[in-house]
Amino acid sequence: HRELIISYLKNTQLSRSFFETYLRCPAKFYFKYLLKIKEEEGEAAFLGKITHKILEELLRPWIKTNDFIDFEEVVQKVDETVKNVWEEMRFGEKFDPLSDLMVRMLIKGFLEKYFKALMERGIKRRVLGIEDEVIADLTMGGYEGLSTVKVCGRCDLRMEEEVSGLLHYLILDLKTSASASLRPNVFQKFLNGKVEEAFKLSQTSYDHRKKLEDWKSLFGSNLNNFQLTFYLWLEIEKRNLINLGYSSVKPTLIKITLKENSEESLIIHHKELSKINKFSNLLRQMIVHMLTTPYFYFVDKNSNCKWCSYYSICLSYR
Repeated sequence: HRELIISYLKNTQLSRSFFETYLRCPAKFYFKYLLKIKEEEGEAAFLGKITHKILEELLRPWIKTNDFIDFEEVVQKVDETVKNVWEEMRFGEKFDPLSDLMVRMLIKGFLEKYFKALMERGIKRRVLGIEDEVIADLTMGGYEGLSTVKVCGRCDLRMEEEVSGLLHYLILDLKTSASASLRPNVFQKFLNGKVEEAFKLSQTSYDHRKKLEDWKSLFGSNLNNFQLTFYLWLEIEKRNLINLGYSSVKPTLIKITLKENSEESLIIHHKELSKINKFSNLLRQMIVHMLTTPYFYFVDKNSNCKWCSYYSICLSYR
């Protein structure tokens, strides 16, 4: 597999999913990225695409302006925007009539409640960017002939928030699952902990497998914090967007739910941002692990396996 991975590293920008899939299930990584077996798009992913498009249309008037979002105006436009996007993208053809009605009601209800809650809490926000792609170089120091590899990510929303005269930088990611969550305590442990600069090569498969478990533990059960930590690292590596005027940075989940708490955040103060540099070490170690591991391991126990696109082929390999 070494030649396949090296070729991929040289010719492809590495996404968050590339690393996260490897941590979550190396077997799935093997099927998806090396054998290039296309993954089926699930209902959750499609729901996310719909909501992303509607959200972009709602916030378009405030993109890259210096104006705070008028949440009252946004709420008034939700119904019309959902209708227009639905017709433009022909989403109705994807569902039966009952499902079509239910999905529309879910998205419309969520967006109205979400923006009303922000308005009632007196939150003031500016839009800095929507679906911006960030590309950064990860140095490899000549390992396997690689000087650098390209790492990329696309966060859903970047915003600036003003609270009590203080400015905060927000990296927001939309999640279709109401069960999605973050682990702030685990994030603080990661900030204050240490990640070795180099992965120590091992001769045993046990050590290779244990290393994966150790890395996963840095981000919480089911890798809760990995995606937003990845986006935060990219912002720090590539762009001078997190300026000295921000009191803190808040990587945040927006969860499509009609419950009261639809946002959940990690918080890092500006003076602590340099602690994220250790994430580079982790990504380099993972690449070395991919190239030296004796196996692409199966997940022992995972309730999500039956929903995986590779479930059938995985059973055949087992």
